[in-house]
Amino acid sequence: MYKNRELIYDATSCGENCAKWIIDMGKRMELTINLRYLMRFKEYEPFEVYIINTQTIVRSNREYVDVAINYV
Repeated sequence: MYKNRELIYDATSCGENCAKWIIDMGKRMELTINLRYLMRFKEYEPFEVYIINTQTIVRSNREYVDVAINYV
């Protein structure tokens, strides 16, 4: 994901242990990922994620789930 920031990465095959790294990378650079399941980000709150589908920013796992549940 570090090599080409212009791509959309399918993080669906990533396990729950990838949430930490996705949040960490997202704090340092713009990163676009696709997820087809509800990855848990609760341990990494607060965070700030922009959801392209709804053009909203979420800052907690609960807000993320409320939006993402409509797309998985």
